[in-house]
Amino acid sequence: MSTGNEKSRSALGDSAATLIAEFPAFAAARGEDAALGALRAAAAARFAALGLPGREREDWKYADLRPFAAAAWRGLAPAPGAEALAAARTALAGLPAMASHRFVLVDGRYQPELSTPGELPAGLSVKPLAALSPRRLLAAGLGRLAAAPDAAFAALNTAWWQDGLLIEIAPGTAPAQPIELIHIASDAAAGAMLAPRLLVACGAGSQGTLIERYASAGSGAHFTNAIGELFLGEEARLEHLKLLRESGAAWHIGTSHVRQDARSHYSSRELVLGGAMVRRELQLAFAGGGADCSLEALYLADGDERRDLRTRVRHAEPGCRTHELYKGILGGRARGIFDGLIYVAQDAQKTDARQTNRNLLLSPEATAYSMPRLEIYADDVKCTHGSTTGQISDEQLFYLCTRGFSAEAARALLTYAFASELLEAIAPAALRQELTADLLARLPQSELIEVAP
Repeated sequence: MSTGNEKSRSALGDSAATLIAEFPAFAAARGEDAALGALRAAAAARFAALGLPGREREDWKYADLRPFAAAAWRGLAPAPGAEALAAARTALAGLPAMASHRFVLVDGRYQPELSTPGELPAGLSVKPLAALSPRRLLAAGLGRLAAAPDAAFAALNTAWWQDGLLIEIAPGTAPAQPIELIHIASDAAAGAMLAPRLLVACGAGSQGTLIERYASAGSGAHFTNAIGELFLGEEARLEHLKLLRESGAAWHIGTSHVRQDARSHYSSRELVLGGAMVRRELQLAFAGGGADCSLEALYLADGDERRDLRTRVRHAEPGCRTHELYKGILGGRARGIFDGLIYVAQDAQKTDARQTNRNLLLSPEATAYSMPRLEIYADDVKCTHGSTTGQISDEQLFYLCTRGFSAEAARALLTYAFASELLEAIAPAALRQELTADLLARLPQSELIEVAP
């Protein structure tokens, strides 16, 4: 594959250069039809032309991709063998019992023997992408939302994806159980890129819950490049929970692209509890009036970990509502970034949008960058944004200490209280208890906290 004017290896970085060099053999081995092959090739050429984004770009200004560029990630992990599947089974055994339609991918490939979908109700279809024809994939919207010309990692996923899921909820359908998608990376994926793809189509008036997990069955360094494209029809409702608990050596760069038709509702909760560097983006566009979204996230980091969360919400229709609340807890020398933009077009009158970012710093070396922004071209709107960053105040500690708490217990309790707000609304109870335990395991002095079931 030609890179046009051929960026140098130093400009692209070892990782990008390796992926570019490996793509022709990967594409030839796929043997796909002309339409899908052309989509992949165009995306690969776009990535080659863009290279890795640098700090000269405003949306990557605070991200340091130099370690990523030097890692020389391979294109794809090998197909999981017996050892990888055994490690995945062990990881699955550690999850709480929960009624769900469960689908499992190991090292980027769907594994039916580890999945427990049960009997899917009428109106719900879940298919692995690798089993679908190119015509079916393109008709379902593959590449329709994740096609920004300057999005290098989306182009990389479009070129390299190998498997994932197509979830379709028929109009008027409301599955009683959540759909659970679990991505597990084994140590066999160390040094490789995993490029899962997710397509979701919610028909008019449908309702559903999607739980998307990313986990590691080992401690190896892998790179997850995840892209989701979600379409909500009129009056559809989707609850979307994303849980990231990959290994302390893992890199995760992913984006969820959401398109909402009139009077639809999308609820997104993201919990980032693991990974050396995690960058999650949410790109949402209202395509019909009267729609609303609720976007919440909690991100924890310690040591030298990095958390980078971005939202882009485009109000192009009247009477739509956005509520955003992103919270970060940063210790050690960790760095957290929140960059949120709500764009209100001239015709998007009666927009109601609120955007809030709060960060709690547990050490003087931790750093938070907060950039909540509004860009408004309509005049009949209610829009607010705000940001707070700081440490636990002496007044709060003093108040609890005067009521019999030790300083350590008071600090732990206040940290937990800061974070727990985003967990209280999670259902079912087994999942909420699992996440509470995970949160406590990451917090300092958490053994001093007693939490009611």
